[in-house]
Amino acid sequence: MRILDNPRFPLHDKDMKNPMPSIPLFLAAAIALLSSVPGHALPNDQVPPQTAEAFIDRGLALWQLSELEAAILYFSHAIKLAPNPAIAFNWRGSAHQVMGNFDQAIADFTEAIRSDSNFPTAFNNRGFLNSILGNHSLAIADFDKAILIDPNYATAFNNRGFLNLSMGNLDLAIADFDQAILIDPNYARAFTNRGLVHMLLGNYALAIEEHTEAIRLNPNLSVAFNNRGGAHSRMGNHALAIADFDQAILIDPNYVMALSNRGFVHSNMGNLSLAIADFDRAIRLDPNHAMTLNKRGSVHARMGNLKQAFADLNQSIRLNPNHANTFNNRAFAYIKMGNLDQAIADLNLSIHLDPNYSRAFHNRAVAYAMMGNIFQAIADFNQSIRLDPNHADAFINRGNMHIMMGNHALAIADLNQAILIDPNNASTFNSRGFAHTMMGNYILAIADFEAVLLFDSDYADDARQNLDTLRQWLEY
Repeated sequence: MRILDNPRFPLHDKDMKNPMPSIPLFLAAAIALLSSVPGHALPNDQVPPQTAEAFIDRGLALWQLSELEAAILYFSHAIKLAPNPAIAFNWRGSAHQVMGNFDQAIADFTEAIRSDSNFPTAFNNRGFLNSILGNHSLAIADFDKAILIDPNYATAFNNRGFLNLSMGNLDLAIADFDQAILIDPNYARAFTNRGLVHMLLGNYALAIEEHTEAIRLNPNLSVAFNNRGGAHSRMGNHALAIADFDQAILIDPNYVMALSNRGFVHSNMGNLSLAIADFDRAIRLDPNHAMTLNKRGSVHARMGNLKQAFADLNQSIRLNPNHANTFNNRAFAYIKMGNLDQAIADLNLSIHLDPNYSRAFHNRAVAYAMMGNIFQAIADFNQSIRLDPNHADAFINRGNMHIMMGNHALAIADLNQAILIDPNNASTFNSRGFAHTMMGNYILAIADFEAVLLFDSDYADDARQNLDTLRQWLEY
């Protein structure tokens, strides 16, 4: 009886499009003219800036060199000199945001808006940061205001669309991405974000088209390769998925989600050592990445490394105690060690967190079956099938429960459905052959056991023995 332990495939947009204007490359040449600012000493013969604009330019040049603290000092001088310091506040807020000084960034964006209430970039940037901080209503209000001021502000539409996507407002998200693309048909990130919505809606082929267009527009957009890889994985195109994750990682070797996603596909393909290698690398980059800890723990459980599995899954739950799939995976580890009571407790939590999680019902049914609670097991298999009518394992296992109860006609009906969904599972034919045997349908049973032999499976020896027995019976 198969226990489903694989996490659902994660969708991830690495970030929204950078809401801050890019720094002109020519400003890097201005480094040669830098003068001294408190805390950032420069040669004595350099001429200090005289205007707010000059301080901003030199701050941007320092930004190009990743010297953000020094850049903030220049922006601060610009704020003191500028008749209207809105632009300087916006830049300083952007620098604070990059440094992780979120409170100061919000304060600076707010000052920029106070200085110029018609400054759409400041509203967009504050909205972007509010979305990161989980202040969704404030973020939406800021994006709305940015768009009201500038109806052709493609970035604000994209950022509002991504926030709507994350909030589950998929129709609103599509509308925003449509508008961003209408304004800027070369907006690669808006295409890949719209592709994410299509993937969430189950339109995987359309999602692949969107990500492919994003890649055509920007061949170095690692997130588009990652997202297209996710869509290929959902369609079962594992080789294409791996190729896309490879490219995402080639572009950005520190892309944690691409590493995590590639590991996930390797695990689905049975390449468990390769999966662990990818998860290890991702976790070295981000030791608190709950999703990857969950997936690595799941694979360790499948490999029988239960100590490491529990370490990963427990840590994942500490980091994110509201993820139903992690409790499901820890339950799988408990089942592997024979602790069925604790497995059921975890599956109860999983179902509490996500009452529509069909795999959790399926796995709880397996645990109940192993405890001998056949009626409770069938009830959970029923619910799993109601939630996911294309779940072949649930039909197989419910069919096996019916065989145990002597309900062979019901068993055959379930196993027939399982074969329609997945015709490449030897265990299904083996079980149906047994049910046909018990009903006296020997010819049908022989056909099923012969089908078992077409697969490279652990059921082959049993199938041969059953065939020999049935043929002997038929001789009489």
